[in-house]
Amino acid sequence: MAVFSGFLGATYSQRSLNVAGMRTMNLYPEVQEVAGGKTQVALYSRLGLKSWLDLGGSEVRGLWEQNGRAFAVADGTFYEIFAGASSTSYGSVAWDSNPVTMCSNGQAGNQVFITSGQSGYIFDLSANTLTRISDASFLPTRRGGFVDGYFVSQISGTAKFQICNLEAGTNWSSGSAGTAQRSEGSDNLSAVVVANRLICVLGQQTGEDWYNSGATFPFQPLPSVFLETGCGATYSPALLAGDLVYLARSARGAGYAVRRTPGNAPSRISTMGVEWLWSQYSTITDAIGFSVEWQGHAWWYLYFPTAGATWVYDASQPPELAWHEESYWNAATATREAALPRCHAYAFGQHLVGMRNSGKIAILDPLTYDDLGNPINWYRDAAHICTEQVRQIHDRFQADVEVGVGLTSDAAQGYNPLMTLSWSDDGGHTFTNGRQLNMGKLGQYTYRAYTTALGQTRDRVYRLQGSDPVKTAIVGAYLNTRMGTS
Repeated sequence: MAVFSGFLGATYSQRSLNVAGMRTMNLYPEVQEVAGGKTQVALYSRLGLKSWLDLGGSEVRGLWEQNGRAFAVADGTFYEIFAGASSTSYGSVAWDSNPVTMCSNGQAGNQVFITSGQSGYIFDLSANTLTRISDASFLPTRRGGFVDGYFVSQISGTAKFQICNLEAGTNWSSGSAGTAQRSEGSDNLSAVVVANRLICVLGQQTGEDWYNSGATFPFQPLPSVFLETGCGATYSPALLAGDLVYLARSARGAGYAVRRTPGNAPSRISTMGVEWLWSQYSTITDAIGFSVEWQGHAWWYLYFPTAGATWVYDASQPPELAWHEESYWNAATATREAALPRCHAYAFGQHLVGMRNSGKIAILDPLTYDDLGNPINWYRDAAHICTEQVRQIHDRFQADVEVGVGLTSDAAQGYNPLMTLSWSDDGGHTFTNGRQLNMGKLGQYTYRAYTTALGQTRDRVYRLQGSDPVKTAIVGAYLNTRMGTS
């Protein structure tokens, strides 16, 4: 059998499906780091969601951990969460559809600064009290951060940001002593993010980085660093593998993703195929970003609420394998929705994620093969098989997957996990109902998942998909074809 070289890969769908329509849904690519493996690239099923804690309500808007203490905001309530999957409520915060931001001045100030619903709050870590910032100098805010003893607040609808008094989150100064007005760029701010001890000031079209110069107002623009690229979605930025990633826009266009080390210019990380799919959404300005670093992978999740989609960029993989999609299969409506997580914190030795549609916090778990009991529906749409539009007879397809992975609890019943192989002979526009491929019963490690007599075509796209709650590892595929005469 011949190796199907175009079977594995990332999501890349061009403007015309007849050019490329490769999709990788709920599977992530992984390049082998050392020689000797059976394949250079494999596809693994994404991490599942294991139940942990239910705070109640309709959405988890933020998670954060530092120094062994973890906090969450569900709807309009601020909680501390504990290792034993319990919680304590400390009061209410303003509630809108946007994420909250949380940061701390540590033991020097014993405060957590929370921004929510354009309001600011201080949680006293010693007294365990939550207080809305009442200082008249504090202005409506979009995002917060911390650097060098100062909380930083992005002032809504302006080109300004402000800082609190040193280690004093309830005290803010007005005027030049506490507020900075952009002068290198004139566009209003989209996002202010603290990274690498710099204040990354991202406008709607341009940006710059500010550093602590020790002046009366401590922060000044970093000389020789001006960005002709701004931020296109206020809550898209995230810190990832030491860099800052975000959806970008400029005076010349929008709808692409960039990565940058603070103090340096950004580099585009999205592909034309990814950007084409994003361009089909009615809006991307509401995108919410968060990052997860797990076993060598550095994932940036981008949740698009209006579009109902989730994308993931992997900084650990080469550019051609960096992007995949994730989703939640709504069994009640038989529809695909955005993945459930919308925020993340690494706490108590676990990757905790907050749900977009409930007050639940779940554990990202590689040994859980469902989403809180709901199936994870994955699929891979492969590259075109076409040789100068000459007819080919497809004799045999074999999926090289890890077999014999049925659940231990189902061994007595002879549980046999299934996949479905379907195909398109019209350039990827429509697909057949497909055929089922067995993955072998538990312990059948030499089982082969194949099918024969697949017809003939001039241009074919194969789709492999599944949803059974078992480990999924796709090593590759093999395909036997013969050339026809026309």
